[in-house]
Amino acid sequence: MKGEEDMLNKFREYLLVNGKSNRTAIDYVSRVRCFLKQVDLEHISEKNINKFLLKLQEKTKEETGNSYRKALKYFLKFLKKDIEIPTYLKPIKKLPETITLKYLEKTVIPVIENTAHNVLKTKTILYFLFYTGIRVSEIDYIKRDHIDFKKREIKIYIPKKKEERIITLSKIIKKLLQGYFASEKEITNAFNINSDAVKKYFNRIKKHFKEINFSPHLFRKGCANHYYQKGVKIEVIQEMLGHSSIETTKRYIRIDKDTIHKAQDEADEGEKIVSCIDGRNFKEYPQEFNDKLKAKIRKQDDYTCQNCSMTEKEHLKKYNKSLEIHHIDYNKKNCKEENLITLCQECNYKTNFNKEYWNKFYIKIKKEVD
Repeated sequence: MKGEEDMLNKFREYLLVNGKSNRTAIDYVSRVRCFLKQVDLEHISEKNINKFLLKLQEKTKEETGNSYRKALKYFLKFLKKDIEIPTYLKPIKKLPETITLKYLEKTVIPVIENTAHNVLKTKTILYFLFYTGIRVSEIDYIKRDHIDFKKREIKIYIPKKKEERIITLSKIIKKLLQGYFASEKEITNAFNINSDAVKKYFNRIKKHFKEINFSPHLFRKGCANHYYQKGVKIEVIQEMLGHSSIETTKRYIRIDKDTIHKAQDEADEGEKIVSCIDGRNFKEYPQEFNDKLKAKIRKQDDYTCQNCSMTEKEHLKKYNKSLEIHHIDYNKKNCKEENLITLCQECNYKTNFNKEYWNKFYIKIKKEVD
């Protein structure tokens, strides 16, 4: 057993030397340890690995299975074993989860005010996560002297990527940070808390928010959606979140139904939409286009379709309704008698296509009748 732990420690060192973060190294070692409980080191083979992954696949999500595949891939490299790991599983594509500012303020903050030991500090961290879209792990690296309140930005170094990135601050967050910093001196980092403690706090209070998957990462997605709904370009949001690929940012965005409905209504404004039932336009007719006017036009046209000659009696029998009245110039507001003509349902439906032809056709018929 001691020999196995020594080997896992060496594996952890191997991961760190090869550019993995300490957090990733700990995760991979943990997964390999689980694997070695099922498969002895001497019996590692493609068959046994596949058997382990298949069993795992039956009781865990695709993302978990892929994490084990990644860990085992590096472990086999470490052991210098030429065994191929099965391809990654394709996760079910779900709608992106998110949290809104309204939910944060109306539901989350009241709970914080009643449960948090340091309310100001906790509220500041939550609003900071929401408005900056920062990764919770990045909190570990923020020092107060990294913050330039004049420029409203924070420069942090990310060990995992071996790069610096700039986090911009809104005026709201600038005020909150200044208020919190005035109440507590810096000891370990800007917030005097590490990311693990933040995650533990989220896990402790998530029982109050069963309708959402309450986690720090949800706040990152909430930030992306909040600014997207405000009209911020997705390229700007990508820069805010520090994504190397815009495709990742797109996966964060969830467009709410109200926005979709508004966009649909604006796009449909002024358009004629054909009913799948009888070809009539859904847009409202003016008051003067009433039953009295329609009856007058039918009488003028001798209760007959002016195209196919179907009678009112035949139309009632076939469609269980009176002959229809069509606006020749397609302008519903133009209810002059010379612009109205009697048609059966089928002939009226045809007028929704090749409008220029039908417009000339019925103008000619009207003139001939007159």
